[in-house]
Amino acid sequence: RIGRISGTRGTDHPDRGTAMGSNLAQITRLTAGLAPVFNIPALRLEHLHASAPWALLLMVRLGIVIGLAASLFIKLLDKTEDGF
Repeated sequence: RIGRISGTRGTDHPDRGTAMGSNLAQITRLTAGLAPVFNIPALRLEHLHASAPWALLLMVRLGIVIGLAASLFIKLLDKTEDGF
């Protein structure tokens, strides 16, 4: 399964998929440059101060919900794959 994704299945050289990825990265750097594609602002921690515990509680709840959703997704994906 991994071989189909990385392009290494059926090749003579085990590093061929890695070399093709490296070449693609070099071509991308030449054409797009080294500047970041997305400008992502830094996380400001002023909202996570002790005077605003609601933000921390919200993040803990969100983390639990996302963790449960991820577990459910993996189980559903596994059952779906078994059907094929």
